[in-house]
Amino acid sequence: MSGPADANAGRPETDESFVVHGGGPEGVSFIGNAAVIAYQEAVDALAQSALAHGGWNAKAVEGLVMEACRIARAAGDVVALEHVEEAINRNLRIWRVGERIYAHVYNSTGAALAVGRCFLSKGATFWADLSDHPDMTKAFADYQPAVLVTEVEAHDPMSARWRASQVFAEARAILLLACGSVQYGALAPHFVLDDSGGVSVESGPDSEPLMMVRLVTQDGTLWPGYQQLSDAAAKRSADRTDWERLTLGAARWHYEAALGRWPAASLVAAMSAIEAILCPPDVRQRKEREIARRLVKHDARIRGVSSDQREEWFTTLYGRWRNSAVHGARFYDEERDVARLVELCDRVVRWAIGHLDPEHRPSLRACESFEEAHSEHR
Repeated sequence: MSGPADANAGRPETDESFVVHGGGPEGVSFIGNAAVIAYQEAVDALAQSALAHGGWNAKAVEGLVMEACRIARAAGDVVALEHVEEAINRNLRIWRVGERIYAHVYNSTGAALAVGRCFLSKGATFWADLSDHPDMTKAFADYQPAVLVTEVEAHDPMSARWRASQVFAEARAILLLACGSVQYGALAPHFVLDDSGGVSVESGPDSEPLMMVRLVTQDGTLWPGYQQLSDAAAKRSADRTDWERLTLGAARWHYEAALGRWPAASLVAAMSAIEAILCPPDVRQRKEREIARRLVKHDARIRGVSSDQREEWFTTLYGRWRNSAVHGARFYDEERDVARLVELCDRVVRWAIGHLDPEHRPSLRACESFEEAHSEHR
């Protein structure tokens, strides 16, 4: 943080950079460019990726460094450094993290629905003992209409939230597909005034539409294929089969495509999902032609596009508009075509999910690789 001293009461008069943490006798200040750079380098050296290592998060390290400075003033540098080393090398802690989701489950037994590495339930208060925190009861009660909850290992709360965010993203992708049908074009709440004085108001959540999760059995599990996708999401990444990895990744791209509000971004996301499922991993050039060939082979139907236009339609969207959006910041603004592409993406991802169901083939085995999914089944 840097800025003029006269804008910060109590801070020294200097034109150089400064960092101040706390006030009074317990406050810690780094004054001058050299001191601030040394502080920032110490934080950067100690911080670790939340997703890869469980932290420490940079904000948590900042607090740890400041705490070490206070210890150094009272007990000396050696004790302060020992405090930092002990904290950094401490074992990961277990954190329970929850996130609001706008979802309703059909055929609900009342119990939480397991989705990947988390649970979907109707409220947050079930997951927390608030007897020692009565002031938090209302805040937890506001997590409506449903909540996703997971447990992760991390060093600090922010790293735990980062790790949980990826678990929640996988669960949301699966739940959206488990709604049974997906319609592109979820816009933010808005009002509209027409030129004749008419008024209309659309309400709803800002982030995503209400998910009506329909593909749930009477015993509280997801439909075949979708349950296997959920089971795959519950595994460590390294333990997933190749087809589980591809399908789950495509599901996440599908979520971004379906709920995107920028057609060009939805186009790129939908193409990424389709490519993961239909383009062999060894194809590096002219991918759109290989994907289009497979679409023709499977007789993929595209609303508003005739069978003899299908290949040209897809290769143009991919070769011209997907590539120009990614590489040249030239964006496609025909949302009707993007809606068609998202519908195609939805069918492709569901086709991939079907290959996770052991009962889709006579041998009663789920497909485990790209080659296996695209081979003749026996």
